[in-house]
Amino acid sequence: MVKKLFILGNINKKLLLPFLLAISQIFYNVHNSKFPEKEPNQVLETFSLSISKFFILIVPYIFKADATERNTFFLRRKKILNYFLLFLIYGLNIGFIYGAALFNKEFDAEKQDAKNPSTVGEFLKQGIEMTFLALISIFLLKYKYFIHNYIAIGAFILFGLINDIILDLYSKSLKVGAISLILSFIALITDAIYLCYQKYMMEKLYYPYWNVVLVPGIILFVLNITILVFILSVGKDSNISLATGFYNYFKDVEPGIIIGKFILNVILNFLLSTFTILTLFNFTPDYVLISVSLSKFVNFLIDYQSDRYYFIIFFILQFFCLLLYLEIIELNFCNLNKNTRRNIQIRGDEDLTKENESDSQRSSLVEIAPGYLIDDERKGDNIMEMGIQSID
Repeated sequence: MVKKLFILGNINKKLLLPFLLAISQIFYNVHNSKFPEKEPNQVLETFSLSISKFFILIVPYIFKADATERNTFFLRRKKILNYFLLFLIYGLNIGFIYGAALFNKEFDAEKQDAKNPSTVGEFLKQGIEMTFLALISIFLLKYKYFIHNYIAIGAFILFGLINDIILDLYSKSLKVGAISLILSFIALITDAIYLCYQKYMMEKLYYPYWNVVLVPGIILFVLNITILVFILSVGKDSNISLATGFYNYFKDVEPGIIIGKFILNVILNFLLSTFTILTLFNFTPDYVLISVSLSKFVNFLIDYQSDRYYFIIFFILQFFCLLLYLEIIELNFCNLNKNTRRNIQIRGDEDLTKENESDSQRSSLVEIAPGYLIDDERKGDNIMEMGIQSID
């Protein structure tokens, strides 16, 4: 029989989560780009984002989490620092994303919304974030990576570079300006740090996943209330662009569109937050890259206007490398799947079974005199096999 070169790795029902996250991200991107409004209202956008995070409190009831954990008071003094760091990293990430957009020379504030750099632009960005996720996981989460992981990362980056060259993305990226490129690169790093720190809080510090989502939402809501109070205090006649944009939005956009956009934003942001945190809770942070990769590909198919659709071949190869990296598919040759999580678990179970068998065998020995044991092991209904063993 011919040996299979590729085999399925650790597959279970929970693997559906990162793909649900990808679907939610695709719908969110399409909704943002196609919704009929002249320009977004950033204050309302932030309110919808923060409010959506409050609904995470219903998720532990849906999945029947432990009642004691559901009622945990999450703002005890010793925990405030960790939540503060979580929000600080989150705030920095949002700041660098918006900073990269504002310094983008081709950015149109009235038509374009700031997006995570990993989901737009060059395919190489995904490889950069994958690399930083691995490095941060090694130091913060104490994860181990092996030769098959490094091969997959290298191939993933290579196929990403080929795609960028085919699509001529580097000539376009040079037009955005050096400052925007630098801030985009930093945003990739802060995004990786944020994902890993969320996982660290849940895996190492045992924080409930709903609190990890809820607390940044509460702080974001409070900050946005402060901004809203400031806008209302300066009035619509102010020369401050933030205030004038806020008032003009309600003057130019129909109420039905405003309400519909807000409700859809809350629903889609809730799905994104829920599937992201459940993916992190059940898997490593790297699994979020499934969503990033698939949503980026769909965005290109929707917006791309050219005849170079053969880039799809290299995207498929890149996504295949991602599946290898995540051990959803394993390389079944050259011993490359020796140190996958599945095979490490199998070896651990085998060692445990052997140890239990050894313990069981030792427990059948009965000491009848100092230095002498009887092996009391029944072989049938009325047969007892006895042997005398000397202990050296």
